[in-house]
Amino acid sequence: MDRFYDGSLEDEREQNRVQMGRFDEAEARYWEDIICGPSAYRFGPARTKSARPCKRLTGSGLSDAAVRDRVRVLTNSYHFRGKEVIVKAAGSPKTIRGVRGAVRYIGRITKLEEKEEAEPAQLYDGWGREVSEGDIESELAQWSLRTDRDNLSRRARELKDQDEGGERALSERERFWNVQARHFIWSIADDGDDETTIEKLRRSALVTIDTLFTAQGFPCLWALHRDHADHPHVHVVVGAVSENGERLRCDLHGDYLYSMRVELAANLRTAGLGYIATLREDRTAMREDILSGARPLRFDKSMT
Repeated sequence: MDRFYDGSLEDEREQNRVQMGRFDEAEARYWEDIICGPSAYRFGPARTKSARPCKRLTGSGLSDAAVRDRVRVLTNSYHFRGKEVIVKAAGSPKTIRGVRGAVRYIGRITKLEEKEEAEPAQLYDGWGREVSEGDIESELAQWSLRTDRDNLSRRARELKDQDEGGERALSERERFWNVQARHFIWSIADDGDDETTIEKLRRSALVTIDTLFTAQGFPCLWALHRDHADHPHVHVVVGAVSENGERLRCDLHGDYLYSMRVELAANLRTAGLGYIATLREDRTAMREDILSGARPLRFDKSMT
């Protein structure tokens, strides 16, 4: 924990609170509860002899990197300046057809009559290897996708037992149970689309994909779009189940997406693009508005 608090705390009781760059036990627990909430996941050394739970980006809660990043913001020790990187969850198809459609969309693979209007985008796998249109089916065959018949929801199975084809009355979201893939969009703004910037974004995206997905056993296909000159962005479609059977989940409060933003922003800075990732409620103007009463403090949001 000592690396999180490199500067002095400017507190008259500093000698009582900090010893050799460390908080005492009570102080550490206080700040962990404020920042992380009452979670089993903690940064710093374990306080008991029991094994610490494995911290995974695939579960709820922030990654260790995101916790460190937010601590720096909240303690005014965040030395980076730059524009905010944008991360969006664009979709979560539940059918093989939906996954195939998402992949074809990010690759700009259209019908023959639309070929002249759409410029194809190069698809890559999680290792950065180029994937052609003809290789898409063989790639998806390795994703452990469930057939529609095996992925029916309980309500759909009940309707099917009552009347063959009765499940078709349900919407696609209600008819099927498990999400088969996740579609994310990573965007940077106002840096233009010169080749140097695009190459830095491409390298940053590949490193981020490797850290978050490939190294964890999740298959993915991705592409970089340049159709908006001031907003080059990367589309990533990730299989929802890893080769180890672990499921990729997006939590209710957006902690997973924030951890993703922190990882991407760090890689962009390493590549030479000045981007940061801070939560909206942590930004100075927002905090001032909350303290002045101009904006409400939303307690229904996750404190992490």
